[in-house]
Amino acid sequence: MDSRLSNLVNCVNAVEDCQVFLGIIRPLLGTGILEPDGRSITAQEFDRAIKIGMPRFVLADYRVEFAHKFLKLMGQDLTAIPNYKEREVKRDVSFVDLIRKALYGVEIRESKLVNAIVDCVDSKKLRSIITYNYDDILERELIKRKVSFFSVDGRNRPTAYQFPVFHVHGFIPSEEDKSYDMNVVLSEDEYHALYNNAFHWSNIEQVHAMVQTTCFFIGLSMKDPNLRRLLDIAQQRGSGNPSHYAFLRRGEYKQPQKAERIFYEMGVNVIWYERHNQLPKLIRAITENIK
Repeated sequence: MDSRLSNLVNCVNAVEDCQVFLGIIRPLLGTGILEPDGRSITAQEFDRAIKIGMPRFVLADYRVEFAHKFLKLMGQDLTAIPNYKEREVKRDVSFVDLIRKALYGVEIRESKLVNAIVDCVDSKKLRSIITYNYDDILERELIKRKVSFFSVDGRNRPTAYQFPVFHVHGFIPSEEDKSYDMNVVLSEDEYHALYNNAFHWSNIEQVHAMVQTTCFFIGLSMKDPNLRRLLDIAQQRGSGNPSHYAFLRRGEYKQPQKAERIFYEMGVNVIWYERHNQLPKLIRAITENIK
């Protein structure tokens, strides 16, 4: 690297020193666009690789692939629309249908994490599942394993004998069902309305679970302001002692001990793990110890 040259020039020149060009696209990093309406550093590196005929490959995070497919379905670049809202999309098909196509338009592979969660349900040691996902991947595995359940999205209620799976931000099943579409929280306005409505069914169900049971948070960053607010409400109504647990990857926190203190004040104990593939084993170990 030549310190006299810019990052862009150094990166593009470095392509010629490689035998194979491998690009990695992650959603958590910047785009490398240095000028308004300019091309990113990665794009210019690819241009150079193509020009000199170098073998080239790209590894894209699954979230990038999802966003690419979704934007392609939308027919426009949503990232160029500030404060994007659902009503700004004018299409012959509904917005929820586009989400459905993006969710299920790719191969859904078997998930060891979903299998571990279904094992928990099958053990009869859980009272309910609260999910912020729109998809029915969990339900598919429950059906496959012949485990009884009932999907709840606000327009329906389970009986006392049914195991509820609460979709608190709405439910978009793979089999098209328009009756679900009205309860999906997608736009900023809808999220803010949910946040401000203390008596919304989803807020009530979450607070009830946080006050009456021990909750395990899986796959969440715990940064959602509404979730934090509900945890605070539950703390005030409960015993005040931390009774919940969150699985968090240690590598995503620069100061894990500080994070532990913050979550402890929210009523949540942290269970650290190093790699995502450790989660299924941890979940099964905890399930075995639940009485």
